[in-house]
Amino acid sequence: MARLVLHITYDRLAHLWRVKGEGVDDEGGFRRKKEAVTWAKEWAKQAKPSQVVIHLRNGKIQVEVTYGADPERHKG
Repeated sequence: MARLVLHITYDRLAHLWRVKGEGVDDEGGFRRKKEAVTWAKEWAKQAKPSQVVIHLRNGKIQVEVTYGADPERHKG
């Protein structure tokens, strides 16, 4: 099972915080970063193994939060 990775980024055109990840709907964006972080962390806790990558407005990574163990790695 692959790890779900959610990125929280700022959409400058819409002036909203977005949660991006495969198969994830961020409900149209969030006006406050804190709301986006809370939503993403709740989603990630339910979808272990998962990771939330929180970005600053300029796109740089601020912090990463991981839930559950990393998937097994196989040689090959």
